Formats: sequence, structure tokens, C-alpha cells
Amino acid sequence: MRRAPSRNLAFYVRAVARLGGYLDRASDPPPGTTVIWRGMTRLADLVEGARISRPPAGTCG
Repeated sequence: MRRAPSRNLAFYVRAVARLGGYLDRASDPPPGTTVIWRGMTRLADLVEGARISRPPAGTCG
């Protein structure tokens, strides 16, 4: 069985920053608060969209 690679905080910060428009090129400085904030807002929108797309528990169909 193959284990998934361990990921640290920097990996997740960059993932959220990419949602906010950070390009993550080799020559780019670390992401700033603005792109992280935009990424968190976008992530919240995605989570809310996934939540409302599921039918409520206890319903048929």
C-alpha cells in the first residue's frame, strides 16, 4: 500500500494562495496576505456551493 506524501503548512498556504490568484512561479516571492485572503474567500465559496448542492439528510431523491 502506497502512502501519500506528507504535506506541511507551506503547501496548504500556497494552495489557498493559488485560489486567490498567486501564480507560484519559481521566481515569485512568498504569497502575501491579499492573495491568501482572496483564496480563503474563494475556498469558502466552493465549500458553500458543495454544501448546498447536496440534498438535506433524510430526504428521498
